[in-house]
Order: sequence, then structure tokens, then C-alpha cells
Amino acid sequence: MMYQLVDKETKRIVTEEGVALAPNGEVYSNGENVTNRFYVKRFSGETDTKGTPIYQGDILCIKQLTFESSAPLPENLNVEFYGGMFQLFRGNECLMGLNLSYIEDGEVIGDIYRNPDLILWRASRGDTIKLVKDVSYGTAYGMIEIPTGTVLQVYKSNNLYDGVLTEEEVTLSNKVGEKSFQYNVPNGAYIILARLADKKEEVK
Repeated sequence: MMYQLVDKETKRIVTEEGVALAPNGEVYSNGENVTNRFYVKRFSGETDTKGTPIYQGDILCIKQLTFESSAPLPENLNVEFYGGMFQLFRGNECLMGLNLSYIEDGEVIGDIYRNPDLILWRASRGDTIKLVKDVSYGTAYGMIEIPTGTVLQVYKSNNLYDGVLTEEEVTLSNKVGEKSFQYNVPNGAYIILARLADKKEEVK
């Protein structure tokens, strides 16, 4: 089986000898189980239009399709193994199976582990997100600033501003008084660390 291993800490693809994926799906290094240290990217059996192998978690930049479509191109889509097959996702939205006969021009430009900012993620209520860029915006009570790396819990989607509102709040004050605001995080400024659906599965 062809695969790649991405170190969760360094975000680098591991190439050293002695680190390998076992048939049971776990990762071993010189006999020690180190599965928790790595993301496993399994080969999809497909290559992009430039001949680059496509792995689970890779990001494909789709520039041209073989059929007429209203989808805005170019668009970055991520490859996931879902429903027993490799499929193309728009963030966490499943679009279609990974069928290269539909893609006239598409190439691997990174993966979701090392380049999460290349994908437009859309979180839902209860999801845990992490900012991949600074967010700042003004209110009548002053500026709200949220630094890169902040971890937040999603309260609900904010369709008016194409983003999400969070459970966390910040309190600002001016001469009139003070007011609490939920953080407003635009789509594209975060990655999803954990989805509510996944958390429910873990509890069962």
C-alpha cells in the first residue's frame, strides 16, 4: 500500500527508515507504536493531470472540468476517504467521487494538514475551530481582535457575514456603557479541529 505520513508536530512528511504503516492501520517506529504522532495519507490510486499521485487529505486545485458547470473555477477541493471510497470535498461538504475523467485540468497544491488555509472550511454549531489568521473588526464599543491560533466553539452560522458566531464572548465598554459580543469569525479564517458529529460518535 502506498501512503504518506505527516508528523503532527512538525507538519512534515516523514521519510526516515524504521517508520512504517502496519496492515492494521497503526504506525510503528522501530517496534514502538507511534500512531498518535502522525496523520496517515493513503494513496487514492489516482494521479492529477500532471502525473502527481493523489493521497487522502491532498488539496486539488481544479482549473477546468470536462463538462459545463456553474461552479466558480479555479477552486480548491480536498480529497477524503468517505463512504468506502475516495471523494472530493469542499471543506466539510462532500461533492462527488474522485473521478479524474471529469477533471480536464487539476493539480495537487498541498494538503489539509500542512496547508489548511487553502481550503474554505464551513463550521456548524458545536464544532471546535482554530484560527489560521488574525481576525479584527470594529464595533460601536471598540475593536475586536482575535489572534491566530485561538481555539473557539461554534454557536451558530452567521450567514449575514459568511462566517460563524462563537460561544465565547468579549465585553467592551465606552462612555455609554458596556456590551458583550460573541466573536464573529469569517469562513476562510479557521480550520475545524473537531466536529460535533464526531464528538457524539466518540461518546457512544
